[in-house]
Amino acid sequence: MILSNLMFICPKLTIFNSVLIKSVLRSQNVLKCWSKNYSSKPLPSTCPGLDFSKDGKDVELKPVNEYPDWLWTLGGPKIDFKDMSLETHGKAYEKRRRKMHIREMNMMLKNKKI
Repeated sequence: MILSNLMFICPKLTIFNSVLIKSVLRSQNVLKCWSKNYSSKPLPSTCPGLDFSKDGKDVELKPVNEYPDWLWTLGGPKIDFKDMSLETHGKAYEKRRRKMHIREMNMMLKNKKI
């Protein structure tokens, strides 16, 4: 819940591992802003810990309407393989089909009696 709020406010966090995000934010006591006990506090204007360079400053957060619309579709629900087609999904379809084929072959080899 807290991490999803962070992703909404600071969408660049999606490129990092959630464990890393939580540890960075916990060390700077930022997570307390989103807990139920602190709901009366305003949301932060920066995204601390996002700039990983040594002398980098915290990234300033923009209003939601300044971010592009496609950004809010990232991290959405996964499409089921049955609903995919080669024409519409292209490389993603091929990748998923190849992965399923490898799994089937591994299961067949695992169950094969020697």
